[in-house]
Amino acid sequence: MAKTVVVYAGGFQPFHQGHLSSYQQAKRVFPDADFYVAASADTKQRPIPYEEKKFLATQAGVDPEDFPNLIVKSPLNPKEILSKYNPQEDRFILVRSERDPMNYTKKDGTPGYYQPFVSIDKTEPFSKHGYVFVTSKEDFNLGDQVVYSGTQVRDMYAQADEKTRINMVKQLYPNSKKQKTVKAILDKYIGNTVQESIIQLVNTIKPLLKEATVEQQKKFIALLESAKKKIKSKKQMVENKDYLPEK
Repeated sequence: MAKTVVVYAGGFQPFHQGHLSSYQQAKRVFPDADFYVAASADTKQRPIPYEEKKFLATQAGVDPEDFPNLIVKSPLNPKEILSKYNPQEDRFILVRSERDPMNYTKKDGTPGYYQPFVSIDKTEPFSKHGYVFVTSKEDFNLGDQVVYSGTQVRDMYAQADEKTRINMVKQLYPNSKKQKTVKAILDKYIGNTVQESIIQLVNTIKPLLKEATVEQQKKFIALLESAKKKIKSKKQMVENKDYLPEK
């Protein structure tokens, strides 16, 4: 009997309420499918490692059985998962948010490998096509701000003070019993402020400045002063913004 394989893959930097909404939408539509939440272990451009991504996802509300220890090199081509199935018989469905549209045609105008999902009875084995199930976008609140992306979450978290970070964790992972561990992970991988990053950069560059020309040193100092002004401006914005309301 043909199986339906559903894969929700992403960067998950970090896994947040928008991701959880997409996951839950797909689970409702495909309750009997072999369901996988998948991610890569690449940390070159995405700092949160695989194990921590998995942990954060399960703390947000993903069933641990849906996020197995099965690393995929490419979330859009989860061959590590599909290798367990019959390409001539089984169906493959990729879950994507409407915020991340897919191209269903090749450059020459012919149908691409991925096609829009309509219904199971209108799918073909994944040797011919994979299908994209598009979930509805869902904004969520962090304090008094409406957010929808990991970039927003990372920026807000990096600029937040300790109290605000604790409240953000409570909002992002309300049912987690390990919120302290969640916070420690976020602090480690996305908690560095711009100021901390600049300090690290200055410490790295200091030895090189001794060999720089006077003109190069002046340019560096000017860039540093500009960065300090930006930090001060962002800090004032954060201090003047009540992210989380009193309960």
